Amino acid sequence: MLVYQLLIRNISKYYNIKDIKSIASIDTNTEKLTTLNYMYQYLINTNITNYITDNFISYLDNFKLVDNKFNKKVDLLFTTNKDLPKIFNYLNEKSVLIIYYDKYEKDTIELLKKNFRSIQFYKVLDSIHTFYLICYYYNDKYEMKNDIYQEYLNQLNNDFNTINDEINRIKNKSKNEIMYYYLKKLLRKIDDNQLQINPYYRKIFYYQRWKERIQIDSSKELQILEIGVYKGEMSIWFINHLLEHKNSRINLVDTWKGSVEYNEDFDKVYEEYKENIKYSKYPEKAIENRMTSLEFLAKHILKYPKPYFDIIFIDACHDSRCVMTDAMLSWKVLKVNGYLVFDDYGWNLLRDKPDYVRPKMSIDCFLNLFRDDIKIIHKGYKVFLLKIKEYEF
Repeated sequence: MLVYQLLIRNISKYYNIKDIKSIASIDTNTEKLTTLNYMYQYLINTNITNYITDNFISYLDNFKLVDNKFNKKVDLLFTTNKDLPKIFNYLNEKSVLIIYYDKYEKDTIELLKKNFRSIQFYKVLDSIHTFYLICYYYNDKYEMKNDIYQEYLNQLNNDFNTINDEINRIKNKSKNEIMYYYLKKLLRKIDDNQLQINPYYRKIFYYQRWKERIQIDSSKELQILEIGVYKGEMSIWFINHLLEHKNSRINLVDTWKGSVEYNEDFDKVYEEYKENIKYSKYPEKAIENRMTSLEFLAKHILKYPKPYFDIIFIDACHDSRCVMTDAMLSWKVLKVNGYLVFDDYGWNLLRDKPDYVRPKMSIDCFLNLFRDDIKIIHKGYKVFLLKIKEYEF
């Protein structure tokens, strides 16, 4: 569908679409024919007076039309059939012809040059092997104004120059710059499309986004709370990148008893977490709290009546009711100008279960309830929020 929209938009730059009163397709694939014709109808149906569908299907062998019903000429015709002399019979003197090709054929191009005023080479969506020839104004007495081969060469030169420029840019970059450049491109695709990649590696990619989205001075004292630790991959990133100040600490809250989305031996998971933290930059700054988030937050609120944490990351129980509890209590202990980050906004496991077993329902509710007190930094698979003012409740 998008391909045909792009073709129509491109044609409209050179040709008045309002002049098109009749359209048709010649194709051996009935399904493709119908789809294409309906696309044309969708785009320009207000102008079409002679719209042809089932009675304009051709056969590859003899090019006979079904029931021979169609005997008129059209203003716009799409074809994959290369029997051009017969196709010409169905064109007006000022028709547009679109031909799908996967390679150039010299004889075909020469024939088109003799019968059309201009021919345009058009490559859709950066496809390498697929392109379209758009031929304008059918008329015997005109010769083609622009050389199709020259346009093809220009396109190849442009592609080569683009690649060559990319190579030169890479040559002048360090290994870290090259890695970061391509990592950003991959991250953009992950953010936009939620690409299905291994969860462990997806976490590594996402870590690179944190410093872009959290504008915070890691040399100052910071207090971080991570709710849901698992094997400690995120914890290590916090420790290595944000806990430079001697008084900075991270509280790690997890039961290490597992949940419905994990089918693992959590005694082994806990031992792996302990081993991972041991090799972090500042293992002594990690405070382990082996309990539920409700237990930890309730005790902390009683002990510290004023907001305490600069960053809170919620990635524990995925049940929406648990997420809401964690969010509301975390808000009480988060400083103004502090960051609250939800993981797994797009988490979609347990599809046979009701919506409230996933985080999205509670996160949406929280965003709505606190819309006057927060600034949304990013909303993708993770949701980054900045607390801009306190709300007493």
